[in-house]
Amino acid sequence: MDCPECNGTGQAKVECSVCDGIGEVDCSECNGDGYNTCDKCHNGDLNCDYCNATGNEECGDCNGSGEEEGDCDECNGTGEVEENMDFGKMEPFDKSIFDKQPSFGSKVKEFLKK
Repeated sequence: MDCPECNGTGQAKVECSVCDGIGEVDCSECNGDGYNTCDKCHNGDLNCDYCNATGNEECGDCNGSGEEEGDCDECNGTGEVEENMDFGKMEPFDKSIFDKQPSFGSKVKEFLKK
């Protein structure tokens, strides 16, 4: 059946692989420091004009959205998923059934100990 997450296209918005979904990357002018070295300045640093001293700039891959088109996580890019069967509420497994059948139960208990 068609994947409900991507409507069968196999593509969906996923976290940007460049900025990890933040929408910003380190400034290319100051390498994320927020300042540049200035040999003529009194303290040796000058605020970066490119990023307004924040150290960040908008991610160019996702244009600041933090998302990009990629393979749908639900269907792994196939556009198809198996139809889920509704089994209703599942009861916890009762291990005491092994005690009622000693030969089978002891073999299973040994297997589960491994």
